[in-house]
Amino acid sequence: MNTAKEARDLAGTKREEVRQARYLGKACCPKLDKVAKPRTVEELVQDFLDATKTTKRSHQHDVTRAKRIRSVFGSQAAGTVTVRAVEDFKLGLAAEFSEANANQYLKLLKAVYNRARRHG
Repeated sequence: MNTAKEARDLAGTKREEVRQARYLGKACCPKLDKVAKPRTVEELVQDFLDATKTTKRSHQHDVTRAKRIRSVFGSQAAGTVTVRAVEDFKLGLAAEFSEANANQYLKLLKAVYNRARRHG
């Protein structure tokens, strides 16, 4: 590379390669991609419960709600849970509980995923 223009052009082509790879669902940066096995919903829930055991006053309620979440999503990989599955879960809860109580289950599920996202 002799000029700044050549460097910009090279960076532009690399950026376009990454965009195309992501669009096609291929690995765009093999050295940066994580190789770790996907975590299950059950692992994420347990991690959340362990982390909030001493800090959250409603921990015992979360433990009870977590049993239902584990029974529905349990061994499923966390990344494969679809919006449709969560909506079906909510409809099942709404038939059994009040809307406010069903929302508490969804609130817990959201907190579990948010913690997982924050902590990698």
